[in-house]
Amino acid sequence: MHRFAIKTILCPKDSELGNILREIRFLRANRHPCIIDVHDAFITSNPRIVHIVMHYCESGTLASVISSARKNRTYLPETQVLKWFIQLALALNFLHANHTLHRDLKPMNVMLTEGGDLLKVADFGLAVDIETGEDCHSEEVNPLLITSLHFSDDSSAFRLEHLIILHQR
Repeated sequence: MHRFAIKTILCPKDSELGNILREIRFLRANRHPCIIDVHDAFITSNPRIVHIVMHYCESGTLASVISSARKNRTYLPETQVLKWFIQLALALNFLHANHTLHRDLKPMNVMLTEGGDLLKVADFGLAVDIETGEDCHSEEVNPLLITSLHFSDDSSAFRLEHLIILHQR
């Protein structure tokens, strides 16, 4: 039995709608076991809301797992951390092979499913096509997150390493 989650986004401006639709098209075109699945999307009006039907990740986010471990003063099993690391590396390799940088890889954007064993990278609002420089979604970006620096494979590799090391403390 498949379970789904519906993400709802209030979208009063036409430019916001275009951005969200680009993100949906991007996710539907870039299918991978470690990237969130978008199954469908629809729009309701008055107010205009975009509903995105996605794979349900019953184990929440990597951020919640890390937070819970910190709160309980426990360590995450090394074998599980290595599984997640490999899955993140596979997702990033797939994205880079398809000329895409995520640019917002953090524990909150990593969803967990199958009892926490399988992860899915989510939230591609800041993703960019390396070849064209075209953003996947947002026109309004936090300047602290994105600079005019040239992005390369090292950019996501650094984020991947930072994600694992920073959150082991």
